[in-house]
Amino acid sequence: MAHKRISRPACFDSAKQWEAWCQYNGYSGQPVSPCHDCTPDYQHRTLNARRCEQPAVVFVRFHGETVGVMPTEVGYYQREK
Repeated sequence: MAHKRISRPACFDSAKQWEAWCQYNGYSGQPVSPCHDCTPDYQHRTLNARRCEQPAVVFVRFHGETVGVMPTEVGYYQREK
């Protein structure tokens, strides 16, 4: 299934790093946003560097792993697995 390609977010260090993430994204069959794969430590570093474009992302435990959850108009979005 094809999904919309987005521009490289500022939190990625290089175009090479972004391309690698894009290539891996969706291997599970469900593409996710880059924020889903972020970590609290990385978000903290990119916030300090003013490179985090989604500072409202929060991190939750979901099926044994920590994932970033995006804010929406009605709360926070988390894709069902």
